[in-house]
Amino acid sequence: MGNMNLSIEVFDVFERKFGREDALVLGKSLEATFSRLEERGAEISIQRKIEVKDELKRELKDELATKEDIANLRGNVKEDIATLRGEVKEDIANLRGELKEDIARLDKKFTVLSVVVIFSTLFVNKDALTWFAQIIGLVR
Repeated sequence: MGNMNLSIEVFDVFERKFGREDALVLGKSLEATFSRLEERGAEISIQRKIEVKDELKRELKDELATKEDIANLRGNVKEDIATLRGEVKEDIANLRGELKEDIARLDKKFTVLSVVVIFSTLFVNKDALTWFAQIIGLVR
């Protein structure tokens, strides 16, 4: 039987049907065919693995961000932050100016109201008018 990988039962059937010499030739042919089929199957499997790997690589490359994509995005974000920072500083400066104007207006109103209250008190209250006149030196 030699170096064959066929089972003894299969070889015995071949030997009974075809004779010893033909069974050996048939067995070797079957082994060579099986061996070629295994090799071809392995080649197809390897080729399919390569195809799947390339396809997966393409899909991942299309879907996932590369280092270059991240670097570009980082640059864009930095530009946006710088722009926003400038806008926020400008808005703060504008608000400070408006607040100063509002404070100046309120200060004027408060001054006017204080003067009105003082003069109202002095003119309505005779004793307060006398007292004020003594303070500024009009009456002794």
